Amino acid sequence: MRIRNVFMAMTVSLLLQAGSARAAALALDQGPQEQRLAAEKVEANTPFPTATNVVEGKAGLVAATLSPIAALAGVEALKRGGTAADAAAATALTQISTGLGANVSYAGILELVYYEAKTGRTYSLNAGWNSWRGETEPTTIPAADLGALSKFARAGHPSSSALGRMALVPGFMAGIEAMQAKFGKLKLADALAPAIWYAEKGVTISPLLNYYFGSYAAHLAASPSGQRFLRQGGGSVPRTGERFIQSDLAKTLRATAKQGAREMYAGQWAHDFVAAVKAAGGKASLEDLKRYEVQWNDTASSTLNGYELRLSATGLGGQQIREALNLINAAGVTQQPPYSQSADTLLALSRILTWVGITSNSPAALEALRAMGVDTSPAGRLTPAYARAVAPALATLLTGPVPPADLQSQCRGRGGGSMGQCGRARAFLELRGLGVYGDRGGWSTDSGRRRCNGVASHADRAGPSRAE
Repeated sequence: MRIRNVFMAMTVSLLLQAGSARAAALALDQGPQEQRLAAEKVEANTPFPTATNVVEGKAGLVAATLSPIAALAGVEALKRGGTAADAAAATALTQISTGLGANVSYAGILELVYYEAKTGRTYSLNAGWNSWRGETEPTTIPAADLGALSKFARAGHPSSSALGRMALVPGFMAGIEAMQAKFGKLKLADALAPAIWYAEKGVTISPLLNYYFGSYAAHLAASPSGQRFLRQGGGSVPRTGERFIQSDLAKTLRATAKQGAREMYAGQWAHDFVAAVKAAGGKASLEDLKRYEVQWNDTASSTLNGYELRLSATGLGGQQIREALNLINAAGVTQQPPYSQSADTLLALSRILTWVGITSNSPAALEALRAMGVDTSPAGRLTPAYARAVAPALATLLTGPVPPADLQSQCRGRGGGSMGQCGRARAFLELRGLGVYGDRGGWSTDSGRRRCNGVASHADRAGPSRAE
């Protein structure tokens, strides 16, 4: 199994030696428009590839998670003499604008592993979350809502008074600025230009974005700012094919282009953010935003198929990738055909990625491992011994009871406690949708209620909502 087939699902690296940077901004509406229009057409239908492709090149490679338009912005950064850091900045900034902040956010985080060709040195940047100093009871913060992982919308969201406590000090924009300052040749304003252009000119609502609006429109409509956001599509709820303009976002990004990341930590956006978080029950303060600093750290080493890989040593993403790589090695996935050609390989990778990303945060799952004598500490989970113990048990750990068909139907879209019958039914449906839920366990009737008899699923605890 070639290495690229594994990492298509996990990470992307940009290794490049670029020429001199030109001053012109990354204006996608200048010059030939064929590529831009083609990218917009693809994104308006589905941002996901419809076929498996092998891409090769000698100068550089740009990849985006959800947005072909954003990948094109990264290519334009390279064409204008930018470095890999400039391309990564343009891609990440544009992807948030074209995705309307549904999956990634300017108030999110950034983790970076960067290889500098001229020195041969690898750097790690951690621009993760910071907590608020006024938050004195972090263990009572509500767990993150993972409803977006399921095609069935959830109704059991935390109360409005608790939502603000789930918001933390963001690191994304500070991380982008620090990355470009150290490795870039273009300005932050250059990298922001495509994002600003699409915020002002608008993006076409794709079926995926339409799904997000359908799932979360009620929650957006619960606040004046959310209502204002919804109306940018011209109606109460944007529909597929409509043009969506983000005027407020464009103003924020233009201010950031002028003031730098300071706008997000001390400017008008920072004041508005603190006020919104406080109004929703959070412990935000402007002082905590102003105090934010990124962290430069040493990299960690891992291996796969005889290759040495450099990863973040401190960030959550780097830790999860290291854990996943050990499991991939222990499960023998690299000896199987590519996942694009083999359902068994896809299933094995799905199990591994689901485990490290979601289920491993379940107290019940960790307790089962501890009972097996496995070291489940953060350091222990990065060892080959942990991987050798867990890899053969993944199918069992991720397998649970199959709820009856009538209960599956009744529980689609319902709220309720995660330990209840519908919580377990929804967990089954979600994990089965990821390809990792089997047909093990049973159901019984107890006092007129169906109850699950089997291994606890990830719904027992949705996962971490904060970095501690």
